[in-house]
Amino acid sequence: MGCRLAWGVAVGLWAAAEIVEAVAARCLVRDATREAVVVLPGFRNEDPARINGINRWRAGVALRTAGRLGPGTCIIASGGDPAGVGVAEADLLAAELRRRGFAGEIITETQSRTTRENARQVLPLLDPARCIAVASNPLHGLKLRLYLAALEPGLRQRFVAAQDYRPFELGPLRVLSTVIGVGDLLRLLRDRRRDLSGQGTPSLPRRLLARIAEVRRFSVTTRH
Repeated sequence: MGCRLAWGVAVGLWAAAEIVEAVAARCLVRDATREAVVVLPGFRNEDPARINGINRWRAGVALRTAGRLGPGTCIIASGGDPAGVGVAEADLLAAELRRRGFAGEIITETQSRTTRENARQVLPLLDPARCIAVASNPLHGLKLRLYLAALEPGLRQRFVAAQDYRPFELGPLRVLSTVIGVGDLLRLLRDRRRDLSGQGTPSLPRRLLARIAEVRRFSVTTRH
C-alpha cells in the first residue's frame, strides 16, 4: 500500500510538472510571422574544455527551434564566465552549435552572468525586424521573456514559441526543473510587484499572473 501511494505521488508530481512547463512554454508567445532570432542563454559551466549536459540540451533546443523557424534564423548565444574557468558560456554554446552542424549566423554575448544580465546584454543585439524565441527550459525561457519585456515592453509582440517543450523529454528531472523554475519565477513576480507598488498600472499582464497562480494551485492539489 505504501509503495503504491509513493508511486502515485511521484507520478502525480511528474504529471503536474509536465503541465506547468507545457503552460510556461506557451506564455507570452505567438506564432512566427517573419524571420526570427533565437536567444540561447548559457548555464554555469565548470569545465572549460567540455560543455555540460544542460548547455548541450539548451543548444539542442536552439537547433530544433532554428530548424522550425527557417534557414534565415540567427542564434544569439549569451553567457559570460560566472564559474571563472576562463571560457565564456556563449563560446562553448557557439562551438557546440557548429559541431552539430548549424551553418547560420551566430552572435556571441560574453559578458552576462545572470538571467537578468542576459536580457540587458542581449537587448541591443535584437534585430528590430525579427521575431524572438528563447531556447531554454520553458520556465527559464518565460523568466527571460519577462526580463526582456520589462526592459522593452514592445518586445511582447515579437516573442514566438521555441521548441522547448516535448512531453516526457526530461523524464523525472522535469520535476526538479519545475520546482526550481517556479520558485525563480514567483520571486521575480514578487519583486516586480514590490517595485511597482504605488504605481497605477502593473507592467506584467494580469492574465499571466492568474495562469501561473492557477498552475501553482494545481501542482499543490496534485501533491495532496
